[in-house]
Amino acid sequence: IRAYLFDPNLYDTILVEELIDPSIPTVSLEQELSEVIEMFDYRHDATLPVVHDKRFIGFVYKSKILDHYRKELIVE
Repeated sequence: IRAYLFDPNLYDTILVEELIDPSIPTVSLEQELSEVIEMFDYRHDATLPVVHDKRFIGFVYKSKILDHYRKELIVE
């Protein structure tokens, strides 16, 4: 992506959909946290894209989830 990102001459030569890897799973806002953790474990990824109504809205990070979990354990 970097080659396209930093060369404005290429902006009109490629569509974003041509850069997307369809084998990467996406997370929806409706999914259970346990299912998302399983996706992380199965794929060995650190981040997963979050999609809502077929639109990318951000990333979910395994490290952030685990940090949140640790903080909750300390509180209890």
